[in-house]
Amino acid sequence: MRSLTPTCHAGVTRFETGRSAMMASWTAVVAACAAEPEDAACGGLRRTWRDTYRPPTTSAKRLVIGAGEGTTGTHTVAEWVSEARDPPLLVGHYHMGYPNYTDPERRVAHNRKWKFGPFKALMDAKPMQRATFDFDIFQDWDGVFDTPVPQLFPYIFATYPNARVILTTRNGTAWWDSRSHGLVQKRLSPVPFASLSNRPVHRIMKNEMNPTGQMRGSNALDAALLLAAHNALVRCLVPRDQLLEFDVFEEDDDAVKAKIKAFLGY
Repeated sequence: MRSLTPTCHAGVTRFETGRSAMMASWTAVVAACAAEPEDAACGGLRRTWRDTYRPPTTSAKRLVIGAGEGTTGTHTVAEWVSEARDPPLLVGHYHMGYPNYTDPERRVAHNRKWKFGPFKALMDAKPMQRATFDFDIFQDWDGVFDTPVPQLFPYIFATYPNARVILTTRNGTAWWDSRSHGLVQKRLSPVPFASLSNRPVHRIMKNEMNPTGQMRGSNALDAALLLAAHNALVRCLVPRDQLLEFDVFEEDDDAVKAKIKAFLGY
């Protein structure tokens, strides 16, 4: 295979297609574009992905996609998104669903529908299957947040090009400290871009004997840079009128809730 020499301009589209090239393209192109003007950098990224990936199907559904990595307030924001409308929006977050119904049987059934439906399908999707995997699996859901959604965001957004995307951000080193030293699920979660390698998300998280690709095996500087690169990728792929970005750790809760409702049109 030819060596990859990415630039931010038309030459970036000369990457070979295929799994290994996809992984190389995201990491190398983000680095190559860091110092370029926004339009040039984002144009290169968009062309690379457009020329590399064709989703098996696309949906006109205006899905709400949480593109922010976990531990950036995704749990709270998923609940706020659900509450933005009456009746509430149906939102999947990691292994549970919102609204958090008070009736126990209804709550369990709702959570199982997410956990053993779209969540499991995305967690199990093998990298070699992603080019042909149909990501149009959210027919029964209004919004989707947290692992494994941000890890597979380029595929999901390509499938739902009309989606409204919410990017939750956070100071990179504070994010690393919380995620690498928090609950076991956080420590085992993938660092940004790890899932674009050769393992499905659930294999990265379940391999407790090998921290490669996991937050607990990272360091603050690398993790902060990867988080910034992930956020830059989201900003480049999503048209500005379809993107809402905020930091719940720096902004007032009521102000963020108002932003969400206005963004979603409620």
